[in-house]
Amino acid sequence: MRPSLEFAPWKQSFIIIIWLGMATGLTEGFLFLLLQEMGWLTWARQVRPVDVNILWASTLVNTLGFGILGLFWVLPLKAFPRLPWNALTTGAFGSLASFLLLLVSGHLRESGAAMLGIGLGVAAARMIVANPKAQVSFFRKSLLPLALAAALVCGASYAWQRVWEAIQVAQLPAPPQKAPNILLIVLDTLRADRIGAYGYSRPTTPFLDRLAKESVLFEAAFANSSWTLPSHASMFTGRLPSEHGAVLLPEELPFPTIAEVLASKGYATAGFASNNGVLSNAFGLAKGFQRWDNMFFSFFDSASRTMLVRRFRRYLLRGLAIHPHLDHMGAPEIEDGFLKWLDNRPPRPFFAFLNYMETHARYTPPHEYAKRFSSQPERITPPGDPLFFSEWKFQGQEDKRQLMNDAYDAVLAYLDAQLEHLFAELARRGLDQNLILIITSDHGESLGERGLYDHRNSLYLEQIRVPLVIRAPGRTPPGARVASAVGLRRLPVTILDLAGLQNDVFPTRSLAELWSRREYPSETSAIAELSGDSWPGVDKRWPIHQGWVKSLVRGQWHLLLQENGKVELFNWKEDPLEVDNLAEDPAHKSVAGELGAALEAATSLSKRD
Repeated sequence: MRPSLEFAPWKQSFIIIIWLGMATGLTEGFLFLLLQEMGWLTWARQVRPVDVNILWASTLVNTLGFGILGLFWVLPLKAFPRLPWNALTTGAFGSLASFLLLLVSGHLRESGAAMLGIGLGVAAARMIVANPKAQVSFFRKSLLPLALAAALVCGASYAWQRVWEAIQVAQLPAPPQKAPNILLIVLDTLRADRIGAYGYSRPTTPFLDRLAKESVLFEAAFANSSWTLPSHASMFTGRLPSEHGAVLLPEELPFPTIAEVLASKGYATAGFASNNGVLSNAFGLAKGFQRWDNMFFSFFDSASRTMLVRRFRRYLLRGLAIHPHLDHMGAPEIEDGFLKWLDNRPPRPFFAFLNYMETHARYTPPHEYAKRFSSQPERITPPGDPLFFSEWKFQGQEDKRQLMNDAYDAVLAYLDAQLEHLFAELARRGLDQNLILIITSDHGESLGERGLYDHRNSLYLEQIRVPLVIRAPGRTPPGARVASAVGLRRLPVTILDLAGLQNDVFPTRSLAELWSRREYPSETSAIAELSGDSWPGVDKRWPIHQGWVKSLVRGQWHLLLQENGKVELFNWKEDPLEVDNLAEDPAHKSVAGELGAALEAATSLSKRD
């Protein structure tokens, strides 16, 4: 008698495949969250973090992925009906499921995970062979309950962020009357000397230049480190990297953040960050924000955080240039998310943080901007030449260095235009008036100076000198320029000062003192710190290969100390490329000694800068 369609061999195999895909997705999601929380992920996994959305993303991706593979798998069933397909299916897809789950932590080599996965798959196949009817019946009968559980988990994880935001907002105290709105914009990896208002000759920032004339511009602003994690942590907590401890790995920041303080005053807080690696919940930087958007912003980004798609990209898309905005939010997505939140925010003052990644490598501007700055615009327009992006840091050819600089300028011009559009939208909503605005960067970028590229490898001027523009109607004198050296860790107390809120949290002094008084009580300085060679992938040519680096800028002097005892002193105002090391010059030894003592005291005793 012919078997019913319900028990057809292909259908039995397909049920097993879908069951394994769904179970793998759920297990992977929970495993990712657990290992991330426990700090058991490798660095490569940590810098591609996840949040609760991984539960629906991994479940959906694995179910669809296994299902698509399953369609091809069941095709030969009619041609070879006598083969033990249920056992073969369990063995093959059980091996794939085990392989993916064993890779989650990152600690197992892929070859080892593959061998273990095959072993587990074979063991599962043997169970089918030993008792085929009972095992197949288990998959069939438990599929619906598993699907219902998966649907519940996926729905809850997808809705959790909005539910949690509503709960937090409902618990906020009443804000002060007429409290100003606050907008902090960080243009990730933007060095100050590429902006027209700071003297750059190419027309990269016409909008920012106009905005600077309405604001206070700091001519000597310095990040407190040369990469994202420690620098943002300093901006948020008012502490040096050696104090807050966020210098390499995910940390629970031990100090209150500016978002936490403002939320305690009744502010609605939201962050929209293009940097979706270390600038995330997993690294502790979202503390105090009721809304934090920087990952799982699209299906591509969501899927790319699952192990199945990570392996697919590695093996099948290797060498293929992917448009950078598929991997992180571009300026239009940041603006869209921010404006939607603004239009639906609770009726209270807001503190919003925006992080843009356009000036972070890869620099891939739209063609219309690329052709303004480069004679070879096709080389730097997305998706660009993948060889160009993989080689430019190591080849040193002058033509590639020029292309890189052209790309950097072009993408900055594009970002400038996007900011102009954002501020037009704010003005249209009437939100440009009672607004404290701060525009800065978390660090700069080496573009070939001293043979260095990228950042997080030194504390030379190009990696720590950043733009800083502050505008607060009625509080900031339009067009004022402050020459004193300042560090970005002074931003939290400055925000509270401009908002008329009392500070009893942050240990630094408000920057408002520098434009509101003719004389400052003492000469100001800026300190930066960079941890040493514990960073994975440290190149031997990098200064941090020799250990930590500390930096102090005071007046025209820039002092750098290295863990191996190397001392460098530059007159950065006269020697902006920092070519002439004056540390051993007899005429400047006393300067180096005085600054060195001040730097050591400040970093060991955590004094105010």
